[in-house]
Amino acid sequence: MFKKYFFLSAIVLFLIFSASDFIFAQQLLPHESETTKVQPEQLKTDLITPLNDNPVPIDKALEKKFFFVKKPVKGVILLITDGMNSGSIKFARELIVGREGLLEIDKMPVVGRVIGNPVDGPVHDSAAAGTCLATGRQTKNDRISVSPENEKYQTLWEMAKKIGLKVGLITTARITHATPAVFAAHVENRDSEDEIAEQLVRSDFDFMMGGGKRHFVASKRKDGKDLIGEAVKEGYEIISDRKEMVKVTSQERKKILGLFADSHFDHSYMENKTQPALSEMTAAGLKFLGSGKDRFLLMVESSAIDVALHYHDPVELLAQMRNFNETLGLLREFVIHNSDVLLVVASDHGTSGITIGEVFDPEKFLKIATSTTRIAYEFLSKPDQLGDFLNKNFGSVLQLDQEKILKMKQLKEPMHLSAAIGDLLFKKFGILYSPYEEIFNSPVTDGHTGEDLFIHAMGFHQNLFGGVMRIQEIPSRLAIALGWKFP
Repeated sequence: MFKKYFFLSAIVLFLIFSASDFIFAQQLLPHESETTKVQPEQLKTDLITPLNDNPVPIDKALEKKFFFVKKPVKGVILLITDGMNSGSIKFARELIVGREGLLEIDKMPVVGRVIGNPVDGPVHDSAAAGTCLATGRQTKNDRISVSPENEKYQTLWEMAKKIGLKVGLITTARITHATPAVFAAHVENRDSEDEIAEQLVRSDFDFMMGGGKRHFVASKRKDGKDLIGEAVKEGYEIISDRKEMVKVTSQERKKILGLFADSHFDHSYMENKTQPALSEMTAAGLKFLGSGKDRFLLMVESSAIDVALHYHDPVELLAQMRNFNETLGLLREFVIHNSDVLLVVASDHGTSGITIGEVFDPEKFLKIATSTTRIAYEFLSKPDQLGDFLNKNFGSVLQLDQEKILKMKQLKEPMHLSAAIGDLLFKKFGILYSPYEEIFNSPVTDGHTGEDLFIHAMGFHQNLFGGVMRIQEIPSRLAIALGWKFP
């Protein structure tokens, strides 16, 4: 008798949950004008739900413009690893945790593959790739969340703010730089950073931290506008160093704008004690946005991975991959203790084509490794001394190509000189890049590469990010987790 009642109760509960799922799904389905009308008998196999015996893959559901989530997430964190390709991950694993160890990104439970390109070529810059990540739409390189015809694209972050979520942006680049800019600004060219700064101030975003102070200060802007003053009028608390960040984020504030550098954050070897680490800004952002009952949407950019790769500087890359690994560890811990949050890690493009060859020896690398960025800045003003310096420090270990050293003395850009030195020194250690001459022929991207990239996810609705997807599908999937359709 007990078994009979138990079985009947189970059937009743299943029917109740199925009915509620059906009603919720109907609310999320588009109008008939948007897609073919879905018949009730199709729902069982069409909707993405664990209750289905044979659910349609997310890609097919997105094509048909309908979806299903049982309960939306409270918060979404998108961590963008600017320029990071699989070679960067391999390099970092060898040096940070060892060949048999696991980086924090290796511990993410769901992995997918991302295809990406702008509408006008095979390789993304950060502006066009970022536009895909922010708006779900493709555009040309250099464009910031506008179409190729310069029509404004709404961003998922703007939509979230209008609906009432708290939204934030964190970067170690200028906050006006391409990647953070795409979430809150709309301009035809990424170099219009004074205009981007104005749009950021008017965005009403709750939490923004990065560099780029020069684009907000009246004395450094071409038009003389005091955007710091305007930001204060808009309700922002302005902070400029680590101590102020700790103080302000420990108290209740309406909105925060942190500007910790005139341009990008300093290179790691400069050891600037006033600039917070990426992990520290992220911890502050989580406390500000994610500790209350409000739903939230946060973008965190590990921007200097791209810088190190542009400079062909594996020492700086190692430092930035450590920063990324530390930040991701913090985020994973947050998600573990907040089961209603989704964390997604995605690269926007590859940079420099870095790969690790079979002769790579971590111990040998660490013994001789020197930042090529540091060398380039030091010897740019005294090129005649460069050859002597390289021979003195590396000649006993490497046979240096004197003809290449002679050519390097003619280079005037720090990035070009650093890349040339990096190619010369580290090829012998099994660290290979696209030839530095190639970056001279990349007028938009300075050496970006067009390989497919990984995406990693963890937390509530993490399975939305398995499989193969276009980069412009990522915000659509984030929106599904939030219970919306976007764009």
